[in-house]
Amino acid sequence: MRRARPLHRWVGVPLTVLIVLSSVTGILLGWKKQFAVLQPPVQRGASLDARDWLPLHQISAAAEAALHARLGEPPGPIDRLDVRPSKGVAKVLFRDGFWEAQVDLSTARVLSVDRRASDFIETLHDGSLFGEGGRVTVSTLLGLGLLLLSMSGLWLWWGPRLTRRRT
Repeated sequence: MRRARPLHRWVGVPLTVLIVLSSVTGILLGWKKQFAVLQPPVQRGASLDARDWLPLHQISAAAEAALHARLGEPPGPIDRLDVRPSKGVAKVLFRDGFWEAQVDLSTARVLSVDRRASDFIETLHDGSLFGEGGRVTVSTLLGLGLLLLSMSGLWLWWGPRLTRRRT
C-alpha cells in the first residue's frame, strides 16, 4: 500500500494536463453542433432529389473557387466531401486550415465558407495535431495513466479497509 501513494502521485500530477485537455476538448466536441463558432450550421440546398444534383467535380470546383476568393490564394487540397442528402448540400472540407465550404448540390452555389474550429479541437483531443505518432503516444499515455490511477486509487481507498477488517 505504501508504494501506491507515490505511484498515484507521480502518475497523476503530470497526467493531469492530458486529462484536463482531453476533458475540455471532449466537452467542446459534444457541444459542437450547438454553437456556430465551433462548427458552421448545415445549410439547405435547393433540391433534395438526387436526380437534380450536379457531379461532385463541379461541387468541389465551386468550393475551391469560393475559398480561393476568400483567402486570395489557391486553397490546399480537399480532404473529403461530406454529402448531406437530407439537406441537399455537400460540405467540402479542406486539408489545410480547417476550412469548410458548403455547396448546393443542385446549383453548385456556395452557401457558406467558414472555418471548423471543431476539427482543430478534435486534433487536440486525439493528439493527431502532433502527427500519427503523437496520436498514438497521447492515447497510450492517457489510457495507461488512467488505468494506473484507477487501480492505485482503488487500492488507496480499499486497502486500508481490508487491513482494518483483518485486524
